[in-house]
Amino acid sequence: MLLKHNIMIKIQVKHKFNENLLKLSQSSDIKIAKTEWYEIYKETKENGMEYGLCICQHKIKHIIYMFNKYTKKTISVGTGCCKKFKLQQNKLNNRILEDVFTPSHI
Repeated sequence: MLLKHNIMIKIQVKHKFNENLLKLSQSSDIKIAKTEWYEIYKETKENGMEYGLCICQHKIKHIIYMFNKYTKKTISVGTGCCKKFKLQQNKLNNRILEDVFTPSHI
């Protein structure tokens, strides 16, 4: 019974991840939508600090902030959901990050 319960939780988490990611992405195809996101910052919440909330709706201690190059949205994900992006080629460099967050009227 416990195994069946764990499988149901994993299905629900995957569904929330996909559903929430697609809402914030340009593409409606989950495989393409995952390629729109870049890792921009990581932090770890110490004991006693309030945990973050992953896009799949789980509380997270190790938070990875991600930025969408098309929609200009940011999200936070935990280490488990971050693996779903396969980010080895999707790291933003500092110059691009500065361009994104610098107001264009300056």
